[in-house]
Amino acid sequence: MNPDITTVINYGTAGGAFDVERGHIYPITTFMQGDYNCCLPGLDKGPVTFPAWNFKIPNKTYTCVTQDSFVNSVQALELLQKQCEGWGRFNCVDMESYALATVCKHFDVDFICYKYISDGADESANDEWHENVDGGADQFLKLLEKHHGFRISDQ
Repeated sequence: MNPDITTVINYGTAGGAFDVERGHIYPITTFMQGDYNCCLPGLDKGPVTFPAWNFKIPNKTYTCVTQDSFVNSVQALELLQKQCEGWGRFNCVDMESYALATVCKHFDVDFICYKYISDGADESANDEWHENVDGGADQFLKLLEKHHGFRISDQ
């Protein structure tokens, strides 16, 4: 591990599940593993949480569930919610943030995660994702400038 790395910033798309809107970026602070059948016995399957640094809505945190398959039906979303019972309601679904959060937690590195809601994690998710996958790039660059001190040049 490189000791100079103190923070990881992740940006990606996610399917919207509950209390989020397509076309918006949300700061995620809690991450849950949705692929329980892939976990080793004895491995903690509970949520991985980072301090709320939320910039958008005071006293509001967002939760993302990660699994290795694209959620594109209401039935799949309902099954995922049932698997996560007891940990609270989640807001979106992706395919990578739980792993990234877990590694950062292991190495005591700050993890900042933004998810752009590209689709509704339902029957139209495949088409919506293809139509909207690039939609959050400008919003993300503005967030980097405003909240993280990055200077993005106009090119």
